[in-house]
Amino acid sequence: KPTEVIQDQLRKVGINAEIEKYERGVWLDKTRTQHDYEITVMNTNAPYPDGDYLYPLMHSEYIENGKNWVEAKIPELDELLVKERNSTDEKERTELFKEICKVMDENMIIVPLYNSNMAVTARADLKGVVPSSTRRHFVYDFSW
Repeated sequence: KPTEVIQDQLRKVGINAEIEKYERGVWLDKTRTQHDYEITVMNTNAPYPDGDYLYPLMHSEYIENGKNWVEAKIPELDELLVKERNSTDEKERTELFKEICKVMDENMIIVPLYNSNMAVTARADLKGVVPSSTRRHFVYDFSW
């Protein structure tokens, strides 16, 4: 489990961390509503393949309503998120997204732990089956 690996790594540098397990609803309330945590671990993926998914997760205007639960309050990040959201130029949006990622990295807002591989298997004659970066597969796209 990722939490146990993190706990062990922290112990090796002299930090004794205690793992607290919660039912998902309690965890969501503690992290997203109450902001009551020091470190938390969650598995997430982009709900759609576009950088705009970061807007409600990282823009300071969303701290109070439970979306920006990491409490990011960085004017430069807010500005970049707004620019990226409002741009219709794909190249500009890509560059802005790179800048957003750089600001997030510099401020250690989140620490990515790992990426998992996702296998998709299907019969050779089934059409419309493609890997999805969002981990969503819709059977209405499939055909024989």
